[in-house]
Amino acid sequence: GFAAGPREALAAAKRVIDEGIDEPLAQALELEVAAFVSVSHTEDAASGVMSFLEDGPGRARFVGR
Repeated sequence: GFAAGPREALAAAKRVIDEGIDEPLAQALELEVAAFVSVSHTEDAASGVMSFLEDGPGRARFVGR
């Protein structure tokens, strides 16, 4: 479930939803891009990509970093 997911990415997604919901699409997409960049260099991002490539979707183990 979500509780075992990548905490930083989930927090960023919630922030983008909360902050972008009432913004014009272009501004909301800018928030999304900034959030993606902010978490793309985390240990969890690398783990998720490697797990997906090696084992397929849904099998990654995240550590919260």
